[in-house]
Amino acid sequence: MFDISDCLFCKIVSGEIPSEKVYEDDTFLAFLDVNPVSLGHVLVIPKKHPGDNLFKMGSKAYQKLMDVCFKVAGAMDKTLDSLRTCVYVEGFMISHVHIHLIPAYGRDFDITHHVDVTKEENHRIALKIKDNF
Repeated sequence: MFDISDCLFCKIVSGEIPSEKVYEDDTFLAFLDVNPVSLGHVLVIPKKHPGDNLFKMGSKAYQKLMDVCFKVAGAMDKTLDSLRTCVYVEGFMISHVHIHLIPAYGRDFDITHHVDVTKEENHRIALKIKDNF
């Protein structure tokens, strides 16, 4: 059984672990990934621990999550000089439903390769994205 007190994303929601937030409302949080696939890689999560299975959230909760993803992706598209924002959903690493919004800067996009980014660069990118809501 998974103990949510050990959930990395719940600790980010509570502020126990700092993050570069780009969007937040009462229900959802979007923040920059600390191990990004590309510059501006954002994770969108429900604030309340929903478990690890997107398909058990229910269609209404899923639709609300995707509405936030559309909003965040729109701000990313205005901010970043990418070809498009891609969506990637997996649930193997962290037991908290999450959506990856990943800017694609070229056609040779590879989600298995991570880029190095400094905290300062992540902070600058987060501020730019926030400004485009």
